[in-house]
Parts: sequence; C-alpha cells; structure tokens
Amino acid sequence: MNQPPQSSWTPNAQASVPPVEITAISGADTTAQLSRALAIARWRSPSTWAILFAIPLIVLSRSFIQVFIATSSSTRNFAGLLISYVVILAIAAGLGLLFTVIQVLKRNKETAAYTLPGTSISVRYQQDSLELILATGTVVVPYDQIRDLFAIGESVFLRIKGERGRAFPGVLFPVSVLELVSRKSGRRFGDSGDARKWKHRKGIAVVSIAVLIVIAAVATTAIVVGQRKTERTASSLPALRASLPVPGAERIALNSGTAYVASSDGTVSVIDVSAMTVKSVIHVGADPRAVVLDPRTQNLYVASSEMQGNSWISVIDTKTNAVKVTIQLPSAFIADLAIDPAVGNVYATVARHDHTTVLSTVRTDSNTVGADVPIASASYQVAVNTATHIVYVASDSPASLTAFDGVSGQAKATIPVGGYVRGLAVDSETNTVYTVGDPSGGPGDPRVLKIIDTAANVIRQTLPLSVVAEAVAIDPASRSLFVLEQDTGAVDWKEQVRVLSTETDAVIALVTIGSGTIRTIAVDPSVHSAFAVDSSRVSIITR
Repeated sequence: MNQPPQSSWTPNAQASVPPVEITAISGADTTAQLSRALAIARWRSPSTWAILFAIPLIVLSRSFIQVFIATSSSTRNFAGLLISYVVILAIAAGLGLLFTVIQVLKRNKETAAYTLPGTSISVRYQQDSLELILATGTVVVPYDQIRDLFAIGESVFLRIKGERGRAFPGVLFPVSVLELVSRKSGRRFGDSGDARKWKHRKGIAVVSIAVLIVIAAVATTAIVVGQRKTERTASSLPALRASLPVPGAERIALNSGTAYVASSDGTVSVIDVSAMTVKSVIHVGADPRAVVLDPRTQNLYVASSEMQGNSWISVIDTKTNAVKVTIQLPSAFIADLAIDPAVGNVYATVARHDHTTVLSTVRTDSNTVGADVPIASASYQVAVNTATHIVYVASDSPASLTAFDGVSGQAKATIPVGGYVRGLAVDSETNTVYTVGDPSGGPGDPRVLKIIDTAANVIRQTLPLSVVAEAVAIDPASRSLFVLEQDTGAVDWKEQVRVLSTETDAVIALVTIGSGTIRTIAVDPSVHSAFAVDSSRVSIITR
C-alpha cells in the first residue's frame, strides 16, 4: 500500500506556485497497481482511437479506391465493404482489448524500476515545472510539455510531449496544486471536485466528435455511391460503340488507343481508335495469318504465308510504321502467334511441308528464330499465361490442350478437350484457360465454351454457344469474357458478341454488330473495350 504523503499544501487562489514536495512510499502492490493503470490509460488517449479506426481503412484502402472509380457491376459493392470495415474494426478492437488484458496481468518493467517496495516517489512542484524524483533518477517536466494527466482509480497517468506515459500514485497530484498548474500550462487537468475523477475531457470530446463524423461520412457515402451504382447499371452494359470498314480484315493487335488490323491483301492498317480513322497502311505481303505486339519494344510481329508454302514474320517498328526486319520460315505454314513480353519470346505454331508440326520461338531482343519444339499435328491455336510463363497449344489430333514451359520448352501437361478448338484465351490473373470449339459430338453441333482450371488441368465448366463461334478474348480487370459468334437463327446470320462474367460465368449481354464472316476478337485492357473483326469491318464493344 502507498503511505500518506509526507507534506501537503492548500494554496491561495491568487498565489503563485511555491516549491512544494510531496512524497509517497511504494508498497508491496504498488507496481501491480500502477501497471494496471498504465495498461488501461492507453484507451483514454485520442491517438489510440485514431489508430484503431484507421486500421480497417488501411487494410481496405485498395477496395475503397476501386469502389469510387468502379464502372463495372462486378466490382465489390459498398455495402459489403462497409460490413468488412466493421468486422475488421471489431477484430482490431478485440485484439487491442486482449493486449490490454495481458498488460494488466503483467508487471510493467519500466514501472517496476521506480516502485520497488520501500522506495520513495516524490514530486516537487516549482514555478514553471515539476520534478519527478524517482529511484531511477530525477525528471524535470515543464508544465507546458504535459499532454495527458488524469486519474485511473487510485493512480494517475502522466504523459509528456514526445514520450510514452507513466503511472504514479494519485496522492502525489492533489487537486489543489493542479488548479494552479492548469493555469500555468494553459491546459485543464482534472475536476475541482474530486481528485480521483480527473478526466481528460478535451481529448474524449475530440474523439467522440471524430467518431460521429466518420460514421456520418461513411453512411452518407454509402447512400450516394449506392444511388450512383443504381443509376449507371443500365448504362454500364456492353454495347456497340462504333464500326470502321476494313475490307479483307483478318487479325488485330491493340496498343493503348491504336489498332493494327492485318488484311488478306497483305497490308496492316494502323487505326486511331478515338477518331476511328486509318492513319497509315503498311505492306507485309501475302496473306497475314496472325499479329501480336510487344509492349516493351513497341514492335509488331505479323505472320504471313503464301500459296507456295513459304512463310515469314514481318517485324514492324510502330514508332515509324515501317518493316524493320523480315524473319523467313521457308517450306512452312504459320497458323498463330502469341507473345510473352517478360520472357522475350514470340511463339508460333508452324506446320512444315514434311508433315511435322512445331512450336517455333522468335527472340524479341534479336528477332531471330530459336529452338523448335515438336507438337501434335493439326495444332493451330496458341496462347500464353504471362504470369506463369506457360504456353498453351491447342491440337485437333488428338483434341487436346498441351501446356509447355515457355522458357525450357518442356511439356508439362496435356488436357483432353473433346473437340476441335476454334478460339483460345488465358486469364493470367486467375490461371484459367478458355476455349471455344466443337463439343465431343463434332462439327455441326452448337459450339461450346470450355473453362479449364489449370491448377488441376481439368475442364471446370462447359457453356453452350451458337453453332458458329470462332474466337474468345478476356479483359481481366473488368472480369469480362468476349466470345465472337454468328446468330444462325437470324435470316442474315448476324454477328454477335457474347459477353460473360468470369466471376459467375453468367451472360452479361449479347451485342449485335452486323453481318459478315467473323474472324477474331481482341481486348484493349487500357480502355476495357473489345474489338471484333469480320471480313469487312472492325467493331468496338464498350461499356
């Protein structure tokens, strides 16, 4: 137990602070008492509550940003985000309380150092400061440096600017002295009526008001954001934005507002997407079969094949829109191209005149052909997972999908798909492969979309499409999948783009784009738009 103070003083209201010293003697339970007070006192600090309410905001900061900039219904809604905030806040508060309980049960080492049984603790009040005379040394505290001073039961919590707080016996801080100290420091410490019920009222009031403001702001934002999402739901559905005639269009590559369309007349049209005009035409010769862009070097790779069976890849510098080098692949037919910019490889499925089929590699740093990897015959489609650097090659004989290591060229797995593959796309964020092709029944039946889980290398889902469906593309950021089809139920076989959610596999929209012979579809992730190509035009689908 603490012994009573050895001196006391009752000041005159108009007096200045004379040197007064008050002393208490530590008892057997003083250390435990002050340790408990110190643990509980932290919950009275405004900074503790500020940190507590900031933790969920930090954890959910990315989700909050996505909510405010979201234009897609697939983005997490605000109500769910608000629930997550409350849950994380409750967890943080629970962990804080658990930490407090642990601290209450422990003896604070710093406190124990100056509260050994029988040792004295003194406070000397001077004109402009107080001195804490402890077993560990003397600490001089100017009155204007005191930030917190309030009672916790029979103890007092004192915090100096820039330091952690300490706990002392309450008898060392009588109200009579603190009334004058409050006037000297310009801050209010304690109530005049009871020395054991000192409150840090200003801090509590600030925290309470801040909490009310945060709750009101969150509630108001939830209402406003909810109204905005409701109003734009109808307008956020994918729709045809524009079309541009491009006779003989075959394949397309996209680069942040510019489209490169390869046509059957041996040219590549450079299209300004914002103005929907052709800026330039580049001649590559013969019939272009595939086109990919390297976003690092800004080089465009266009694969061409002629009737005699020779093929080549034209490397175009998109800064000058000129062919810089031509890579020859004699006595071969190039079916498709894919690129992994990080690895620095362009992959080409090549059928040779000797009836062998290979996966050829072109190095983007030197624009030279590397090693060939033998693959199954009738292998046409190729796509790359740019996150895992796995190359997927679709074969019709047998109907399968083979995964290759894009660096070593070694086959890693073969996945039966049960029918010819007409279109192939990879979601590098979810490691999912999408194929458009024939069902097991063979050509003539309605085609299907097969969703393949590459972790287990199995078909996770099969969804029906139209009888004619040729290509698929994905926009990972908006969680949207685009399938290019022809509606055989219409008199003029109108083309359409089926848009699905990759989160639910549900159809979001069917967008009619005109009549023609469908070729391919690609996505520009920078604007979240799909570009559908038929034999006479390029059509843009956007939200």
